Amino acid sequence: MDVRIGLVYTPQPLEIELPDDADVDALKAQLAGALDDGDKLVWLTDKKGSQVAVVAERVTYVTIGTGGDRGRIGFGA
Repeated sequence: MDVRIGLVYTPQPLEIELPDDADVDALKAQLAGALDDGDKLVWLTDKKGSQVAVVAERVTYVTIGTGGDRGRIGFGA
């Protein structure tokens, strides 16, 4: 699962590849809780086990995808 997080004053989004079996609803709840409760950091663990901290107050948007289109090139249907 691919997660893109836009951050204030950063032109490129932070892209994190989570394990394919990651729970989307749990991820949404974790992010929403951090933003609503004023938590300073949101910790995410990527597919390789690396941990990434995101400053919650700097998040501008979050997109969650399956990663199914990764590597597509051209005009194929």
